[in-house]
Amino acid sequence: MINVLLLQPPALIPSEPPLSLAILSSALFQAGISSEVIDTNLDAYLYLLNDNRLTELAGENPKTSIRRALKHLRQSLNLLRSPEGIRSFPRYSTAVRYLNLLLSLWSDNNENERLTLGDYQHKGYSVF
Repeated sequence: MINVLLLQPPALIPSEPPLSLAILSSALFQAGISSEVIDTNLDAYLYLLNDNRLTELAGENPKTSIRRALKHLRQSLNLLRSPEGIRSFPRYSTAVRYLNLLLSLWSDNNENERLTLGDYQHKGYSVF
């Protein structure tokens, strides 16, 4: 039996899951080929949203909004990865706001780039 590893690179928006790999994996399965899918895009975001790393980035005296977002980090991630995330738009919106605020810690006050759950922008590069 042939084994295939399918990798989704960390270059997509996490709110848009890589359906192409799921379809390809299904086609391989139907052809008798075993495969494993790894979403490294999700892994990259989870790495960036690690509470220990974020606490270190926030420093000893973070703003109140950062402290609040850090306090609700696990809760926010769990909400977005559960069916509850679509049942309450206010809770969903708050969770996304917290996570985007925490992702902004990685920009190091660099106004040229912005990473959020929905986008990555860099003033030096075209969106295309």
